[in-house]
Amino acid sequence: MFDQPIIPAIKSKEHLDAFLKCELKMGILMNFDLIELYPMIQSLHAHGKKVILHLELTRGIANDEFGAIFAIQVLKVDGLISTKQKVIEICKKRGVLGIFRLFLKDTLAFEANLRQLQHIQPDVVEVLPSIPKYIQAIKENSSAVVISGGLLLDHHEIHEALAAGASSVTVSKIDLWFAQKGINHA
Repeated sequence: MFDQPIIPAIKSKEHLDAFLKCELKMGILMNFDLIELYPMIQSLHAHGKKVILHLELTRGIANDEFGAIFAIQVLKVDGLISTKQKVIEICKKRGVLGIFRLFLKDTLAFEANLRQLQHIQPDVVEVLPSIPKYIQAIKENSSAVVISGGLLLDHHEIHEALAAGASSVTVSKIDLWFAQKGINHA
């Protein structure tokens, strides 16, 4: 599903410019205003890029099923990231990538997340922060493709996440986008 080990997390104009220059094809937009998104997404698509929108980290759009429908139909995103079950269900119905985001705050949160995964059965789950033993546990307890992100600062940590079973990692450090040639999938 993910043919690149690193997925850029694009959160500024500087990130956007760097993403346009790098060879990676899929990126995640976050921290932008709704008004900016349509021309930005059109430009990215014109450059052959796939756009995943982090719905909760977009100003001016609701993180619910109506916001998801708007993002899919009007903004023409290729996928959405959300912690909301309804958003993931809309993605499945509309045939776009839905990434269910999990936060591992403590053991109770981890156990609750596993139960939620069994109920929702998303196609893709993003685990934050990127802790290898929890990536592996989620991979073993879910049929979802696992990606990981958060607190990845260097190639060693990226390699650990991929070795633990993550298909890809989300990274906001621009220099890691360009230095990803030596990184292989697990």
